[in-house]
Amino acid sequence: DQELERKKREKAERKERAAQVKQLVDQHALPRLETDDFYNFVHDGRIARVAIDAARRAALVAGTLAVVRTHGQYFVVPAEVLPRIRERDPRAVVSHHGPAPAGGDAAAVEP
Repeated sequence: DQELERKKREKAERKERAAQVKQLVDQHALPRLETDDFYNFVHDGRIARVAIDAARRAALVAGTLAVVRTHGQYFVVPAEVLPRIRERDPRAVVSHHGPAPAGGDAAAVEP
């Protein structure tokens, strides 16, 4: 019974952290762009991409923006939000060129 209760608590905590990450992303994500220019990066051994413009590409490369994933979608967010996202789910940050945290991030690939 105790083991079952512990698993239920862990699952509830994971769901709560995922909801917090989603809320942070919803509040801080930059609007999606309709463009044929993409930023390619590696996530879980696969190449993924997000639509960007020249200014966002420069900011991503400079490390002032980052790509995060939540609920199966990729979003571009300001780097200032990353510590709060990493605190809840370090795996949510999939591409960031700034100073690497202790766990490290996925490497980015330019097109």
